[in-house]
Amino acid sequence: MEKIEKQTKELLGSVISIEIEDEHANRIDKCFEIISNLEEKYSRFKPSSTLSKLNEQIGNWQKVDEQTFELLIRANELYEDTDGYFDITIKEILDSLGYDKDYSFKVKSNESGIHKQLQRYEIDPITNEIKLLKQIDFGGFGKGLALDLVSNFLDENNVSHYLINAGGDIYAKRSKGMPAWKILLENPFEKDGNYIGIIEIDDFFIAGSGPNKRKWADSIHHLINPKTNLPQNENAGIFVIGQEGLVTDAFSTGLFVAGFEKGIELANKNGIDLFLISSDGKNYKSNNFPTLL
Repeated sequence: MEKIEKQTKELLGSVISIEIEDEHANRIDKCFEIISNLEEKYSRFKPSSTLSKLNEQIGNWQKVDEQTFELLIRANELYEDTDGYFDITIKEILDSLGYDKDYSFKVKSNESGIHKQLQRYEIDPITNEIKLLKQIDFGGFGKGLALDLVSNFLDENNVSHYLINAGGDIYAKRSKGMPAWKILLENPFEKDGNYIGIIEIDDFFIAGSGPNKRKWADSIHHLINPKTNLPQNENAGIFVIGQEGLVTDAFSTGLFVAGFEKGIELANKNGIDLFLISSDGKNYKSNNFPTLL
């Protein structure tokens, strides 16, 4: 049986771990380079990032590269699919609540209506230009995008057995004869060590969202309901599975902030498999979500 090499680094505001067959361990550095480049380009916490520079030019038409343009199109589609609950234009709300570039965690405003604006950004598909009307943040699908890019790289290089864990957003693939990858689903009511089940994962993505690790001032956290501009506290945790990291990550965010019943409704509408836990202990698991071990 092949030995497994595991390495970890802090990127994207999380601990990223990659486990891979020992014979392909030389690919790990490139995997982390891909993620690091993504962070340098799209982190809202880095003033030099492409995203930060875009946010400095609100109201002006700006030329963007193909990847950025495509991400804005995908974000629009996800906004529509989730009835507006997945929204990349909540950066100003996060900043006002203290989840800012300095990680101050000091609430600057709690006025729920001050940032409401129907128009978010405009795009010109002929010139690849955009005009932001509100500041944007790709954090809602950033780790999922990282999983897509890294898994594509490994597949192109004929790596068949690996696991990528981007701070709880995970993709794994098992090669013939190798043991199944098993992951723990964290208990959303506990901060460390406890879990509510184990699943086996092979050739699909799983993304989780919950406020328990990024909560301050009692009930403030980073999962914002864009309809109210306030943290969504109706749910405690969510796990979503899918075949594309970006989409899986986005739906874990969008369905969480939609609330319990609305989240289930949107999941059914879009054919999304999930395990959703409410703050008062109710849970819903779709039929095709993996069996908990």
